[in-house]
Amino acid sequence: KEVSLHKKNNKFQLYKDKKYMVFLGISFLLGMVFMQLFFTLPTYHYVQFGLPENYTGLLLLLNGILIVLIEMPLVAWIEKNKTGYAKLFFYSAMLMGIGFLFLLYDSFWQILIVHMVFITIAEMISFPFTNSFAMKSSKKGYEGTYMAWYSISFSFAHILCPLISFKIIQHFGYQTNWIVTVVFALAAMVLSLWLKKLVSLSQKSIPNEQLPA
Repeated sequence: KEVSLHKKNNKFQLYKDKKYMVFLGISFLLGMVFMQLFFTLPTYHYVQFGLPENYTGLLLLLNGILIVLIEMPLVAWIEKNKTGYAKLFFYSAMLMGIGFLFLLYDSFWQILIVHMVFITIAEMISFPFTNSFAMKSSKKGYEGTYMAWYSISFSFAHILCPLISFKIIQHFGYQTNWIVTVVFALAAMVLSLWLKKLVSLSQKSIPNEQLPA
């Protein structure tokens, strides 16, 4: 009975893994920012600039072309330089935030191209590595749980982004929504700094830790 009680008290609980909980917050916030690309921006193109749907398609095509041309060399360069995950998430959130700040100066439609370039670079910096971080952070025997919650964090963003954003747009307009989106990016930057600190502390206590800060 004592052994059973000991095992019960030591039952795995994901929320006790502080590093991973912070990472889930970053993943959710990045998702809330990135999903604007598919939900609010297409309507914004038409409402603000009177641009047809095919223009939105061309912007998404630009996103795809940049990924094809740049992502693999960029990822290889990042891996070669062993840039820490937390730094990548920080820079990604920063670039996304800057991209949406540009939309506050929407007097000419070409700003949408600049915005797309920033969002695409931010996407390439972080998204190839969020999955890697989730896997490397997982405790032995609980890999499925870790990966599931990583997927759930992004799925929450996929559900909540249109619900929250269109409510904001309905009552306060697109400009307010972009400001709120920038706040999400800033929050992700703050969490990334916290994650960097947590990873550094864990490396000191566990020398074998395989998560570069």
